Amino acid sequence: MYIWIPNAVGPQGAQGAQGTAGGGGAQGAQGAQGAQGAQGAQGASGAQGAQGAQGASGAIGAQGAQGAQGAVATIGLHDTTHSPAGLWQLQSDLNDSSGNGFTLNVDTGTLIYSAIAPGLSGFQMGSCRLGSSTAYNALRITGDMTLEFIAQSSAVMNGNPWVTFTAGVDDSSANYNYLYQINPQVGRLPNWFSEHGTGVDDQYGLTTLALPPFGQPFHFAATRESNVIQFYVNGRAMGDPSSALNTPTGGSSSQLWIGGSGGFGPTLCAAAQIASVKVIASALSAAQIAAEFDRTLGKFYGQI
Repeated sequence: MYIWIPNAVGPQGAQGAQGTAGGGGAQGAQGAQGAQGAQGAQGASGAQGAQGAQGASGAIGAQGAQGAQGAVATIGLHDTTHSPAGLWQLQSDLNDSSGNGFTLNVDTGTLIYSAIAPGLSGFQMGSCRLGSSTAYNALRITGDMTLEFIAQSSAVMNGNPWVTFTAGVDDSSANYNYLYQINPQVGRLPNWFSEHGTGVDDQYGLTTLALPPFGQPFHFAATRESNVIQFYVNGRAMGDPSSALNTPTGGSSSQLWIGGSGGFGPTLCAAAQIASVKVIASALSAAQIAAEFDRTLGKFYGQI
């Protein structure tokens, strides 16, 4: 039986044995590397240094020599190629440059020369009319022929002839027949006119403007071959050839006129200048007409 005695002291118990040291715990795993820190803000730019002084300018080089002046294109005059029956260059005289001696005279009015282009003058149609003093038989051409000239118009022309071979007094007589005539038909429409029998008219003209605008020099040619008329402007055929006209006849009393037609008083072709008129007693080919242009205005406009 167990009896509880209050506050009684029992004997001291024996000391307990020392406990064995415990084993160490395993080393913990290494922690993950921390994230890289954000890049710091860029520092403010330093103040810009003062600009250095501008260096002195170098000496100006000497001016180069002036280049040679380009040549001015000029218009050539008709020459004696194709042995013309008559050739009048109309620069400062009325002589026949073909060598056939068909000198012209001032028939009416006052002869005035003026410039057409660099190196080329012409007489002003409207100021006077030029004519041969006699009926030169070599210019009385009823067969194949070529008529050429260089001209420039300044306004609408009045339709009177540029170049004509006639007496023009009485076209009811074969003696006075027009054997050849070129006129501008009151504008820029070339027209060919001739007569046969006792003044029966034959003519052929273009209906579409064929001549250059006012103020431009041009080369004009007309050929009659087997009575067919062909016009050329600046070396190229202009318009269709005509049908065959009648062969002109008569004209034994006719004369050559430039700038109008003789016999009817002062019928002058106005508002134009003309130079270098050439009459050939044969019909030139298209290639020959082109070559005639190349020798004249081709030097100014460029060759075909």
